[in-house]
Amino acid sequence: MDKKNEVDVTVLEQIGSKDIVSLIFEVAPRKVSSRVAKSADHINKAQRLIDVDDEMGFIRLIAAEEELVVAIFEHLKLNANRMPEHSDFIKKYKNHYVKLAFPPVLICLASIFENIFSPGVHLEGFEDLRWTANIVRKDNRVVLRIYPENSKKSFDINPLDVQLNRGANDERVSDAELFLEFSKFIRERAGKSVKEFITDRADFRNKILYAEDAGFATLYDKLGEVYGKSFVPSYRLLLQVLAVLLTNVPLSKNWGVVEQFISVYRRVLSECKIIQMQDSAQS
Repeated sequence: MDKKNEVDVTVLEQIGSKDIVSLIFEVAPRKVSSRVAKSADHINKAQRLIDVDDEMGFIRLIAAEEELVVAIFEHLKLNANRMPEHSDFIKKYKNHYVKLAFPPVLICLASIFENIFSPGVHLEGFEDLRWTANIVRKDNRVVLRIYPENSKKSFDINPLDVQLNRGANDERVSDAELFLEFSKFIRERAGKSVKEFITDRADFRNKILYAEDAGFATLYDKLGEVYGKSFVPSYRLLLQVLAVLLTNVPLSKNWGVVEQFISVYRRVLSECKIIQMQDSAQS
């Protein structure tokens, strides 16, 4: 049974582009595509709750985000031999902290890359040219298309064949530096520590659903505003990452942006006492 045909995925096509979403359903195994379809189902139902029951719509939007994260997890499990070690957090995929910590780390690293490419980046050997880059579909792959300034020519590369480096020796940005960048990212945007932010993000769902001795939480923002401001950028990025992972293979399990992301994500989960760093000693 075709999960895409069971659920109207137009909303995901509007968010992540029809090219990207169509490709996901063309190449993804059922374990992955079913999660993406369910994400669309949650968003569709959340939209019908706008100005009717904003809080339950908010819960649906959270669930949609979690389903896209689980889709990525399912892909990692199916391709464990090609990906950095991930069993320590994958096995906790039902934990809301694990799922809801994933998008903020992703958004932070994406912002680092955006800061690199938005003004143009210098490439060794082409110092006189400035370049910009976009994620695009090319046939049955998603590639990073790099454009030289004032030129109609472009170059397509595997998005997983990149790594955040720094300095004259082009050395890898350390895990500690990346975690510090994430900590600053959260502090600037939320005014909280990493642990406080991830804990509050995961707990807010429960505080809306269930009362505590001191009372219960209320969603004061309009659902439509929260959807466009907070959730759409997250959904778009998760869809792009899933499409990239489905159609590309990293050069190495221990090199590149996937390894860097997992390193930071694991550190975040460790800060929140969800996993222990020694769990990943073999990575």
